[in-house]
Amino acid sequence: MRRAVAMTALLSAVPAILCAQERTERMEQMQQQHQQQEHELQQRQQQLHQQQLQLQHVEERLHQHLFAPEMLMRYERELDLTDEQTQAMRALVRDLQHQLVDLQFNLQEANQALLDLVEAENVDADAAVAQFRRVLAIEQEVKTTHFRTLLSLKGMLTPEQRQFMEQTLHGGMMHGGPGMGMGPMMIHEGGMPMPVREMPGGEG
Repeated sequence: MRRAVAMTALLSAVPAILCAQERTERMEQMQQQHQQQEHELQQRQQQLHQQQLQLQHVEERLHQHLFAPEMLMRYERELDLTDEQTQAMRALVRDLQHQLVDLQFNLQEANQALLDLVEAENVDADAAVAQFRRVLAIEQEVKTTHFRTLLSLKGMLTPEQRQFMEQTLHGGMMHGGPGMGMGPMMIHEGGMPMPVREMPGGEG
């Protein structure tokens, strides 16, 4: 009789034991999933860090091989620029200034339109995203315009002049000299252009 009662009590406890085991297994699975997610997140962060280092390396190489008008103006005497070179550079910089005026105006209008869409009581997500892409397109055009100008400026220099600038900027970046902090694209964060000063010599 006692054995029968004990067996009945044991059998009645089985469902509770099984439920407890299932809860334990679920908790273990959730912990394992959480640990796996944390591991994957750490891997992605490491990959992102490596990509940032690679981008930084590329940017440093651009610093060494592209020369902003301000840098050419700073080393005008050392470069011994000819009158023809100076005039061609001045014309190129003036053309860049004119292009930037139009681009900056377009960028301001595009940003204002985007702001109007975002500030609306009922935001049209598709319209806002489309306008955001237009803003990015203009910013990309600004950077491309600067990049093309820097390539043209470099093409106006002789091999000896280019070598001087590359060595100067490389030494400046390594030792905190003149090359430090001179972004080759001359772009602030947000895509807005830095002011571009006239090349040496002024209007003749």
